[in-house]
Amino acid sequence: MLRFSYYVNPQPNNNLDRNFINELLDQIKLAEKHGYSDVWLTEHHFTGYNIYSDPIILASAISQIAPSLNIGFSVNVAPFHHPVRFATQMNLLDQLTNGNITIGIGPGNSTDEFEGYGLDVNDRHDMMNEFMNVLFKCWESSEGFSYSGKFYNGEVKGRIIPKAIQKPYPKIAIASTTPERLEWIGSNGWSILLGPQNPEIVASRIKYFFDGMDKAKLSEKQKLTAWQNTGVLRQIYIAEKGEDWHETISSEIDNYIERSAMVNTGIDDLPQEQFEIRKQAYLEGGWLIGGTPEEIFNYLKPFAQMGLNNLLCWFNFGGLSHASIINSMDIFQKKVAPELQKIKIEKGLIKKITKKKITLNKGIVDIP
Repeated sequence: MLRFSYYVNPQPNNNLDRNFINELLDQIKLAEKHGYSDVWLTEHHFTGYNIYSDPIILASAISQIAPSLNIGFSVNVAPFHHPVRFATQMNLLDQLTNGNITIGIGPGNSTDEFEGYGLDVNDRHDMMNEFMNVLFKCWESSEGFSYSGKFYNGEVKGRIIPKAIQKPYPKIAIASTTPERLEWIGSNGWSILLGPQNPEIVASRIKYFFDGMDKAKLSEKQKLTAWQNTGVLRQIYIAEKGEDWHETISSEIDNYIERSAMVNTGIDDLPQEQFEIRKQAYLEGGWLIGGTPEEIFNYLKPFAQMGLNNLLCWFNFGGLSHASIINSMDIFQKKVAPELQKIKIEKGLIKKITKKKITLNKGIVDIP
């Protein structure tokens, strides 16, 4: 049955950091009250694309104010962390949550963020690969070990303290779009984080993910764990019947476009032509779904029919007011979530969808 996660990534439209942080904590507590299973955090710095910047510290607070929620990271930016310290922090957080964390890891891509940490963005993939190698040494070694590479060098004398509760290590989720990486993620028994594509593209990515698990001959238990923590993300705004919601939240949409452009391209003052191109792609590409409860339900229905287990609900985007966010959360809980959970999974739907030609990344892929 489809479950719901609260995705936390507000873009402030002023400098009232304290207000936004207090409000997001209230939203997380409401998500727990509404029966959400997870809260998902992301990591962004300096650009105003994210209000809290450090998801690990926020996760520690959440573990105490909303203890029933699984905490997921979507994602921690590997180059901004030291792998030994990161392993220690994740292990402690796993203890604080009684084994309820899912670690999302990615290489990052923001030039502004890398420059802020004195790093070269072109090193991000090599840094992540080396980071992952050391991280798994931390989890797999019961005593001292050394590590040596281009970016990380050291020797641990003793062991990583504390140990994680989950064995052999906390659950892992990776965001990716390429067929090779999707199969690789599946082959490791990890979960995937799916972006705002239409149901056909989402299905194709799941197909590659399943193929990777099958080729690796994972056990049914391993497959189930990986699938249960796989999620799809959507920004959601609930509108009144007849409301021109594009107009209602136009300033928040514009703020989101500007902040996302800054974090993704490093362009602080986006030319109007580029702004319009990005805005059109954003509104037509599926990031944001807005409308009445019935319209939201119809848009999300195919994901429930596919058997996806986790919908990451992003209500707090663009600098929307706390009252507006709470309103969308309440209506979604009353009128949308219960109906989505009634939908029966259509077995074989993913395979049926992926038999036709679809656009995947920049090419056309014919999936057998």
